[in-house]
Amino acid sequence: FDKVEELGSARQALCWLHEYNLDLPVKQTSGDTAWRRPSYSAIHRIIENPVFGGAYAYGKTAVAAGYSAAGVSVKIRRKARNEWLALKPNTHEGYVSWERFEAIRTMVSSNIPVGRHHGAPKHGDGLLAGLIRCKRCGRKLTLRCSGMKHHIPRYSCSRAWMDNGGPHCIGFGGLRVDDAVEEALLGVVGPGAIAAATAAAKEAR
Repeated sequence: FDKVEELGSARQALCWLHEYNLDLPVKQTSGDTAWRRPSYSAIHRIIENPVFGGAYAYGKTAVAAGYSAAGVSVKIRRKARNEWLALKPNTHEGYVSWERFEAIRTMVSSNIPVGRHHGAPKHGDGLLAGLIRCKRCGRKLTLRCSGMKHHIPRYSCSRAWMDNGGPHCIGFGGLRVDDAVEEALLGVVGPGAIAAATAAAKEAR
């Protein structure tokens, strides 16, 4: 909590932990505690868990049935905070005070871009932002802009580095890729778009 507050983000705290080779405790299904290399999701779970701020929380998860070719499976999903059944601050001594916990949690939450559709196309100039995956590791590629005016898109597989401090995978310029996608897309939707526009104009008249 100190490092997240000092550095301003969970990501920077993760980089600091990796720099000094510090592990985080993880409770296993057997009840034992194992020490593992930190990940972004692990830090974020700590920052979001009200128990560290001295609060009692109940009903944070829900059980949902999932259906696939293999049959029915049970999945546990995390509820939004306003859907929890109970949240009572100051019920026990926390690692930090409830006020400080809330301030740090709010700060970290404000660093994360949110939208209606997680995993859908993201903001930016790249046509494939949020839609393309690395063939080597399967992670989603991230979009960065380079150039003097920061207007040239570049796709890179950097999630391993961002989440776990692992090596970078692949990266490539996005201009030629986006041009090819745009040409293919216009070739498919062009005739239909013209017909739709003509029909709409007739209907408007």
